[in-house]
Amino acid sequence: MATYNVKGPDGTMYTVEGPNDATDEELINSVLRRLETEKRIDVPDNPIPDPNKAMMQDEDAFVKMQEIDNLKQEDITYDALKQNDLVKQAATRFANKHLKYENIDPEDSIDEVIEHFRKFDVNEMVAASDYGYVSGLVADKKEQDINDYKLLYGAYEALPNFYQEGSAPNALGDYLEGLLKAPSTYIGVFLPATGKVAGQAAVQTSKLALNKLLGAAVRNPIKTAIIAEGIGGAAQDVAAQKTLTEVDIQDEYSVGQTAVAAAISAAPVALVPFFVKKKTVSYIEKNTGNIVEQSVDAIKKRTDEVNKSVDKVLSESDSTRSVFVDTANVLAGTNPKYAALNAELVQKGKNTLKGITGNINAYKDAGIEEPLELGLNVDKYKNILGGLTELLSKGGGLRTFKDEVTGKIKKERITEGLARTVRTMKADAPRQFDENFSKLLSKYDITTDDIANIFMSEVSDAARLMQASGQAKKDLTALQGFTNDLNELATFDLFGFDVETRKAIEKANKAAQKSDVREYLDKGSFGDLSGKIRAVDQARLAFMTSQVGTTVRNTVSGYARISFDVLTRSLDNGIQKVTGKAPLKANNDIFSIFYGLANRKESEAVREIFQMGFGKEASKLFRELMDVTDATNGKVSRLHGVSRQLNALNTISDNMFKSAALTGNLKRQLNVLYTKSVNESDAYAKKFGRPPEAKDFNLIEIMKDGRFNDVFGTKDGKKALKQAVEESLYFTYQRSPQNSLSRAFTQMVHSVPFVGTQFVPFPRFMMNAMRYTYEYSPLNMGMYSDILEAGIDATKRVTGGSPNDEVVKSYEQAAKGLVGMAALSGATAFRMSEFAGDNWYEGRTDSGAKYDLRPMFPAAPFLFFGDLIARKLKNEPIFENKKIFQDAIQALTGAQFRAGMGLRVLESAVEEFSSGEPARAEKMAAEFAANTLSTFTIPATVFQDTYNTFLAPDDERILRDNNSDSMLTLIINKSLARIPANYALEKYIEKTLGDKIGYKAPKEFQSATTEETIRRITPLSRQTQGILYRQKANKFEAELTRLKIIPSTVYKRTRNPDVDALYSVLISQAVTDNLLPYIESDEYKNIKSYDKEGLSKKDLQRKMLKDKITEFTADAKKTAVKASVTTIGQPIQRNKFERYDSTIQTLAFDKYHKSLFKPKDLDKYNYEILLNLAKEAESKFSRTQF
Repeated sequence: MATYNVKGPDGTMYTVEGPNDATDEELINSVLRRLETEKRIDVPDNPIPDPNKAMMQDEDAFVKMQEIDNLKQEDITYDALKQNDLVKQAATRFANKHLKYENIDPEDSIDEVIEHFRKFDVNEMVAASDYGYVSGLVADKKEQDINDYKLLYGAYEALPNFYQEGSAPNALGDYLEGLLKAPSTYIGVFLPATGKVAGQAAVQTSKLALNKLLGAAVRNPIKTAIIAEGIGGAAQDVAAQKTLTEVDIQDEYSVGQTAVAAAISAAPVALVPFFVKKKTVSYIEKNTGNIVEQSVDAIKKRTDEVNKSVDKVLSESDSTRSVFVDTANVLAGTNPKYAALNAELVQKGKNTLKGITGNINAYKDAGIEEPLELGLNVDKYKNILGGLTELLSKGGGLRTFKDEVTGKIKKERITEGLARTVRTMKADAPRQFDENFSKLLSKYDITTDDIANIFMSEVSDAARLMQASGQAKKDLTALQGFTNDLNELATFDLFGFDVETRKAIEKANKAAQKSDVREYLDKGSFGDLSGKIRAVDQARLAFMTSQVGTTVRNTVSGYARISFDVLTRSLDNGIQKVTGKAPLKANNDIFSIFYGLANRKESEAVREIFQMGFGKEASKLFRELMDVTDATNGKVSRLHGVSRQLNALNTISDNMFKSAALTGNLKRQLNVLYTKSVNESDAYAKKFGRPPEAKDFNLIEIMKDGRFNDVFGTKDGKKALKQAVEESLYFTYQRSPQNSLSRAFTQMVHSVPFVGTQFVPFPRFMMNAMRYTYEYSPLNMGMYSDILEAGIDATKRVTGGSPNDEVVKSYEQAAKGLVGMAALSGATAFRMSEFAGDNWYEGRTDSGAKYDLRPMFPAAPFLFFGDLIARKLKNEPIFENKKIFQDAIQALTGAQFRAGMGLRVLESAVEEFSSGEPARAEKMAAEFAANTLSTFTIPATVFQDTYNTFLAPDDERILRDNNSDSMLTLIINKSLARIPANYALEKYIEKTLGDKIGYKAPKEFQSATTEETIRRITPLSRQTQGILYRQKANKFEAELTRLKIIPSTVYKRTRNPDVDALYSVLISQAVTDNLLPYIESDEYKNIKSYDKEGLSKKDLQRKMLKDKITEFTADAKKTAVKASVTTIGQPIQRNKFERYDSTIQTLAFDKYHKSLFKPKDLDKYNYEILLNLAKEAESKFSRTQF
């Protein structure tokens, strides 16, 4: 050994001993260790508990094991079991810790345990819950709770069977409840109804892989129910066996037992829900008849008649036949489907249709997969050509022109010919134009959608040709007349173009007139980089809604909306009756949407017939992923196909409610048309030769008679149809923005891919949700209070005795306000009941388990405001902390409903910006990248939840802190967070690549308010019920919630896992040792209120607890800082140092290197010294600046 004199960081010379060949770095470290030793104050050697926790001994372990043997040998009865003190004590602890009962009588706890294990035997989720519970006990080495479970299960097994004397009562009810609540049982309820229409309904959204499975389910419903129940039985047995093997009740897992369980579960009981539904559906649909078949027959009959009249005209007039042939040939050049139909026409009418060009294999030759075109067969196509021929003939037919690019003689486009015809018709008879045009459409049994489809086909063809040409600008100049004519036609309400399409056509026309090729072809198309980025963002948004749990929540929301609709229509009809302004009823009004959902046969028939005649409107209503395609202005990319597959369940649920809403809204609109026709009966009689009758406006009769296109093809009919479609979109929160502000907001969110959608992923839904919340609120009712006060004289007061649409609408809005008041009253009562959780959004089960209701829109806004009212009624402070404003945004916008990520991202971004620390801008960028990547893995969540619920080891269910100061670690952790077995994968990456890439697997999340390990409770409930159950809060956490003290009051996390873990573990010890005893003390519990000062007992307790929290957490934080000095990496000191400005850090590093040495990596620095150097540098720098 040798002696060395070494200069320390404070400039003092220190004498240290070391090897003869000691390096400077080794000597400096010797000095640093000596300094640390001299400064050290007694602190725990290892403040963070070892993961291999010591076994928590059970003093009664031996007695319990003996008792289990005794129970097996004795003929124990239910009454005797209830007198067993050892079992009662274990049952009470089990009911409190696992079943989540707050206070329960010991004898009642035995009943709850027996009921629980009966459900354990038949319900896969209960068995899975026990597996998660006992695997956690084993990991945490909680011997008492493990032995409690063994004792209770042994006692349950020892009881006589339910049919034997001495058994526990209510066995049948317990087993039945367990079966009915099992997710595997739901398949019998949610299977599509049997029959031809149901089969069509299951496959007509087609090309979705899931729909093919549903088609098979429809064809074999009994087999499907049996298979589903068998899978559920297998899942239950797997979870049950793993539970029993975890606590050594069973030696090893048996595959054979699982196979037997699956076979037994696939018993006739699986068919009960299916047969119940089948009988119910059959009863509801018994008077519906085969509407589609009757309608198709009636339409075919009319089509044949029109075909004959077209043939007659063509055979009598050469000029008409010439226009017909020209029209067919022009169409064939725009789209392969028309070329194929032309070939069929020629085959059918070789003598009269000479000159028509066509190709029966046009799709195949073009390499295009032929789409499903409902209703467009050769006979319908012939009628369309007949109508176009008559229209174009009025303008002189299609004119010829010389193509300036090719020099060839061509026919003008049909759009141009129709524009000239429309001008002629309007000039000849401007007042009769709409009526004359409608008569012509009716004559040929076609709709304006049929005409509009031709316009769009020509638009697509023009763009295609221009992109293929090498003279795009010259081509576009030649198209100026065409785009101008199209823009003119789009302005006519007659053709039914929506606002968005009209604007798009108008912009395209302006671009054409300026010969701006890029703008005309739309620079947002998927051909350029911007478009591709938008396509990826579109796919990301679709992935966010792909979980089964999202479908469950959407479905629950849909049923809730139907309930609101029934109540609203009941009140609306009542108000209108009182005022004497109720419309006539040709269709059911109040229950029309409800009945549309119950009678799927009818609603699917309506949808199919609607698609036959009004394909454009149908595609608008039944467009998939509407809120998602906003990201690309309605365009779709190749990734869209993947998105559709992942959202198949959502699409099916969505279309189910849209079909029901469409059916109901069409009936209501027909009632309005019926009332108007009766009020204008002379005009109706003049047109139809008789007064109007109810059957003329009955939706079912209209469809049966094949008059759907006639009724909704008129001016009033189109208006009614459009209104029905808009209301149906609003029903599912998908209506387009209705004002300039909401349109601008939606465009702003999607203007830069990935950025706006990080904070507000689904602005269309948000706008509709906010509107809905407003309409069903007392504010909306207040807007129309004068009508309610006026009663019978309401119409006279508001409009001077002239009823109009505005007055009728005001009745509906007033009704919505009343329903909203009732819902708010119900929510307030709920928040004051025993079923309310501590937070405004929480519900509580009978046992006391809590669940989050925020995703269940529209419940959230009523619960939020109901909680405020409840607090007021209980004389509790309302605005107690800043979190209330974030809660208000969540409640009003439904931000948690679709994905539940936007607000968390926004809150994180605000925190980073407001920190004022440069280093955190980089952290925010890493967070942005990590959050973006993690959304692409959301579809895997359903597999992770299934794995974690039934198969995973305890490690996978433990909540982990994915935050990190390392950008790479943060991105990897968040990207893998939803992958099955993610923690095992993360540990493998750390083991194999950690040192090379600087990666660390995430640590266990350590809460500052509890020493308990936090685990996910039966994660699959997120998918099967749409809600995620929470681990039971300890008494301190419950007290924080009761007093509305936000958790960050105890400790505000830094989002540095090492720092947070060190602080949290010591603060949680302070909670256990000091704060939990304090809230149980007489001093705290028995404090009296000071009414004169306006301070309630709760106010005083809140102040007292906050003071104690400040006191004890301050001590814990000091200890944590001291402990950090001896912890590898000195996380607290390093975190504080890295919060300094980069200039200060540089000055501190320079002095450290000069005074000591420069370590090879950042982990080797002494950050306590660096922190002191930074403080010194900041002080000098400030004085210099001053």
